[in-house]
Amino acid sequence: MNIDIANIISEQIKTTDWFEHIMTFIAVFLGASLAYRSNIKVEMRKANRQMRGDFCALSTQLHLNLEDMLTYKKNILDKIKTSYENNQIEAISTIVRGPMVSFSFDMDKYIFLNDCNRCFIPEMKIIQSTFDTLSCLWRNYTEQLFSAKPLYQQGNKNIFDDMSKTFLFNYELYNKLCIRLYYLEQHFNECYKRFFNIYYYDDKEDEGTIKIEEYIPDALHDKEFIAIAEFFDKYWHPDSTLVETLRFQYRKLKHHIKCLKIYFLGREGQKKSNTQGKK
Repeated sequence: MNIDIANIISEQIKTTDWFEHIMTFIAVFLGASLAYRSNIKVEMRKANRQMRGDFCALSTQLHLNLEDMLTYKKNILDKIKTSYENNQIEAISTIVRGPMVSFSFDMDKYIFLNDCNRCFIPEMKIIQSTFDTLSCLWRNYTEQLFSAKPLYQQGNKNIFDDMSKTFLFNYELYNKLCIRLYYLEQHFNECYKRFFNIYYYDDKEDEGTIKIEEYIPDALHDKEFIAIAEFFDKYWHPDSTLVETLRFQYRKLKHHIKCLKIYFLGREGQKKSNTQGKK
């Protein structure tokens, strides 16, 4: 029997070359994949640190704003209200400039809050809009004061009642904004416990929480804000549980199936397929 040694060696060399090429390709692919995943993890850590920093800064800003607003209410607005109730001229002698606070939020910067609870951004926009309206009302009220006092001293007693009504309207709006801020702060505290408590602090009430009823009696019994708080609580991102994981995988599977139908059938064909399936 003749054995072609040259061909056997040649085939072995070819086989060896292909094997080495395949192994090299696999090694390069795995290395690139691991490097990609590692970079993704690093970027996610950076993003999470940035989100936590932005969240804590925003939460602190809201807390300080609420403190300043309640202090201003107690030291200025409540005294003016008492003067109006007692028909004292000091009521129309005190200019209302409002507390030195700001609600200029960069909504794009805090869009990540939608992943925690989709009610955050709309609530912040309402607070921003309400504060802008209130600032405008206080400016108009202060401008009216400059002419109100001389008219009152000249004998026009009706001007006092008119200014009192204007003040009380603004005062009530101011109180409602404070209550709204208080509830938002509670939601931020809950958000911290759920998503940003990286140091595992005990899940207990913060000792620094403002007791708003000391400033606004029955503030926590306002049905409007109780309803808003209950609505807010419906839209928290679900906790990580086995059931929620299975639900997520089910939604993910449905989404991929839908994309495959669109790829092969187009959107119109996918709609017809869904309609026939329902029948």
